[in-house]
Amino acid sequence: MLCMMRQPSLPRVVTVAILALLTSGSAMQSAAVTSNLYLDRNGSFASPQPGTWFSGNALANSTHWRAGESIPYRWVMLGLDTGPQHQATFQWQFLTSGLHALDYLTSFDRTDGSIDPCAGVSGCSGFTSFSIPLDPVISGSAVQPVAGDFRCYGCTIQAAIYSYLGSDADMVTVVFTAQSANAVLVWGQHIAHPQDWGYTTASSPQLVAHPFHVIGIDLDGTPLSLDRSVASDAVIGPPVITASISDTLVAVGAGVTDHAILPANASGAVRFFVCGPGSSAPDCRTGGVQVGSAQTIAGGSVPSDAFVPAAPGRYAFRVDYAPDSLAQFSYTGYGYADTTTESFKATGTTGVGGSPPQSVVFAQPNPARAAVTISCSNTGSDPAFAVILDVAGRVRRRLRLDPRASGVASGQWDLRDGLSLRVPAGIYMVRIEHASGPPVIGRIVVLR
Repeated sequence: MLCMMRQPSLPRVVTVAILALLTSGSAMQSAAVTSNLYLDRNGSFASPQPGTWFSGNALANSTHWRAGESIPYRWVMLGLDTGPQHQATFQWQFLTSGLHALDYLTSFDRTDGSIDPCAGVSGCSGFTSFSIPLDPVISGSAVQPVAGDFRCYGCTIQAAIYSYLGSDADMVTVVFTAQSANAVLVWGQHIAHPQDWGYTTASSPQLVAHPFHVIGIDLDGTPLSLDRSVASDAVIGPPVITASISDTLVAVGAGVTDHAILPANASGAVRFFVCGPGSSAPDCRTGGVQVGSAQTIAGGSVPSDAFVPAAPGRYAFRVDYAPDSLAQFSYTGYGYADTTTESFKATGTTGVGGSPPQSVVFAQPNPARAAVTISCSNTGSDPAFAVILDVAGRVRRRLRLDPRASGVASGQWDLRDGLSLRVPAGIYMVRIEHASGPPVIGRIVVLR
C-alpha cells in the first residue's frame, strides 16, 4: 500500500453535544438487524475484472488500485426500523508508521463507476446524497481533496461527524433515517498520492508490510468488528523519480539541464518545466515554463533540453511523468519537484561592485552516457582548457574549449581518457583554466 509522510495537522475535537442532539431519538439495534461491510474487488493488475462486492480482505491476486484512486465501500444494513434515527460508525487507517495511507473520504463511484451499490440486496432502489464534509485534518493541510458524496439507498443522511481516534485512525459517524428496512450506505476511500502530500525523498512512494483497514465499529450502539483490508502489494504508486540538474550556479544566458531517472519498467514520456526567477527557490509543483518537448523514456533515463535563464535569480525544475499503455502495473502519472535538489541560481553578467564577472561551468547532458558538452562563461576571447579528474584526483583527460559568442568557451568530451579508453561510470571533476580569471570547478556524472 502506498503511503506518504504526514504533514502537520490541526487537532480535532469530537462534537459530543451536536452528536447527542442528533441521535437523542436513535433506535437501539434490534436482534433482527444484521449488517455487513463490503469493498470493491476488481481482479489483479495482471488480470483486471469488473468490480464486485466482497466482504473479506482483498489480496493482490484479486484486487488492484493505484495511488490517487478511490476504493468503493458499501455497508449493507438489513432489518432496520423505519421510524427513529440510526447511526453507523466506521473508521479507517489514514496513517501507518507516520505515512499517509487512506487519507480522506469521497464518492464511491469516483474510480469504478460500474459497480452497483444494490447488487444482491433485496428491495434496494432509490438513493439520497449527502455531501461529505471536509475532514479537519485535511483542512489543516495543503491538500485539495476531491469533493464527494455519501449515498444512502433506502435511507436519508442527516449528519456525518468526524472524531479523532488515536494517532493513526480516523472515524466518522453517519446519522440517518431509514425509509426501507434494508438500507445501503456507500462511499469511497481515497488512496494517498505523493503529489498531494509532498515531493521530497522522505515522502516518495513507500511500501509497507501490512494492509490498511476500513472497519465498521458500531451500528445503533451495538459494537461491531467489520474489518475489511486491502493488501499493501495490491496498490501501486507512481514510479520513484530522482533527478539531478547539471549545475546549481549558472550565468544568465548559459544553459542548464535536468536529468530524470525512473525505474526501467516505467515506459511513457517525461516533460520538464522550470519555475522562476525568484529571490528564493520557487515551489514548482505546478505551473512553470515547459523546457523543450516531451521526452520518451529509454531505459529509465531521461535528459531535458537546455534551459537558458534570461534574468538573474533562483529557478527550479519539475519532472512530469506520463505513463503509456505499456507501463508495467499501469503506473499513475506523477510530478517530481524539490526546492533543494532541483534548484539553481542564475547570476548576472557583471560582478559585485563592478568587478569582473565570475566564471561558471556547465555541462550537458549531465549525467552523460555517450558524450558531454562542457562550457564555461566569462572566459574572454582566448581558448580555455578543461582538465578532467577522477575522484582520486588523477588527470584523465585535457580538452581545449574554443571561445564562442558572449565570452563562453565550449568543447565536447567523448567520455574517453587520454589513451582513448572509455572512462568507467562515476563522478568526475572538471577544472576550467583560462586567462580571464582563476580556475573554476564543475562536476560531471558518467553513466554506463
